[in-house]
Amino acid sequence: VAGGDGGQKTVWFAHGPANREMASSRVYVFDRTFGSGVIAQAAADGSYTSPPMDGTMGDLVDISYETPAGVLSSSLCLTLTEETMATKDGPTAPRVTCP
Repeated sequence: VAGGDGGQKTVWFAHGPANREMASSRVYVFDRTFGSGVIAQAAADGSYTSPPMDGTMGDLVDISYETPAGVLSSSLCLTLTEETMATKDGPTAPRVTCP
């Protein structure tokens, strides 16, 4: 996408496949390394795609969600990567242990 300096910059999207536990939830995606994040709304089947966000390959990213009933999930820490894994549920990036 266009950067603020007239050049181009890379942006990232978080995507999760259908996951009934996340149905219609608010999804929080926070880049711990960059220090900012985005909020997405999961579909009725629990799948989601975040708005674009700044970041760099290898950044640590926390993903959590809040159900329509207000229940907060635990946070899942992932490494920002172009890689994806074929899974039937949950995030599709390599999981890591965040400090």
